[in-house]
Amino acid sequence: MTQNNLGNALWGLGERENGTVRLIEAVEAYRSALAVATPTTHQPLCELVTRNLANVEELVAERRHAG
Repeated sequence: MTQNNLGNALWGLGERENGTVRLIEAVEAYRSALAVATPTTHQPLCELVTRNLANVEELVAERRHAG
């Protein structure tokens, strides 16, 4: 949960900034969360983190495409 929350904070900062540095850090935090929260061990958290990861990865792709 801590890594998910860190990802959320970094995502929020990344939305306010230009570029993708904080967004990439958010991706890394979400991936760290998924190393622990698996569908078998923590299904609801895994689903939440997976959605967050997909959303921030989409934003990274948009920024890279636009820039």
